[in-house]
Amino acid sequence: MPEKTLKKIENSLINAAYNEFLEKGYQRTTLKDISKRFGVSNKNTGKMFRYKKDIFRAVFEKERINGYKKLEKLFLKVDTGKTEDIKDVLNKMFTFVSKSRFLEMIYRFGDFPLGYCLAETDNKDGEPIAGQTTLLERFIEKCQIKGVIRKEDPVLIANAFRNLIFVFLQERRYMKNSKKTDKLMVKIFIDGLLIK
Repeated sequence: MPEKTLKKIENSLINAAYNEFLEKGYQRTTLKDISKRFGVSNKNTGKMFRYKKDIFRAVFEKERINGYKKLEKLFLKVDTGKTEDIKDVLNKMFTFVSKSRFLEMIYRFGDFPLGYCLAETDNKDGEPIAGQTTLLERFIEKCQIKGVIRKEDPVLIANAFRNLIFVFLQERRYMKNSKKTDKLMVKIFIDGLLIK
């Protein structure tokens, strides 16, 4: 079978697995469930992915790479010396990340093998997964060089951003209408970053 066809089949299997994980979480999803949704036997699924955690790693990688590309595109368009541009791009970034079905799934079920995925450093696009400078941290550093964002550790700022997203996801589970609160928190966060 041509490699292009195999890649297309593998991608369809990854999408089927993602939908199963969205509905049931990691623990309650079985290889049989994924195979059934994909429309093949367990044996055929096993030819592509031996273990469920390997399928989840493929889902994780796909989401990570897609998210990275979208954010990279967003950051490339901004003038890191203009306050209004930075405010706009950070708002768009918060909106994009906070609407992620993947992150919501991870938070809601909390049973995915993230350590297994994060331990993998040999990724296709050459970007670091853990323990190295991220796209967001590099963007923050560029803004700091231009004197627009306060001089705090870019890693701490990126982690504060991640924590804020975690708060958004938590709020959504318990509050019916948290959009106004989310917008206010983002405004306070962004205003606190910028040098007036």
